[in-house]
Amino acid sequence: MTTPTTAEIRTWANANGHSISSRGAVPAAVRAAYAEAHGGATPAAKAPAKKATAPTAAALHARIEALEKLVGELTATVEAHATSLASTVTEKVKKEKKKLGRKKK
Repeated sequence: MTTPTTAEIRTWANANGHSISSRGAVPAAVRAAYAEAHGGATPAAKAPAKKATAPTAAALHARIEALEKLVGELTATVEAHATSLASTVTEKVKKEKKKLGRKKK
């Protein structure tokens, strides 16, 4: 017996008087009734997701080092942009002062 899809089980369940929602997990009792009606074993529900294991101290240390390196790179980039921006603003201020100085005469 091939494993039926949940859509097939739902269609069968609705046609055979079982109250079942159109979404979510198919109840075990409905799966068992489907299997019994079709002469097979109870179709298995989806396997539960595996729980994540905690990272090791070495993995955490490696992540921290990578983040520290990234922070250093970002800091350098921000400082370079800030220096460039300050230089641009300074030049614009000087030009505006020259314009104002010429207008006063």
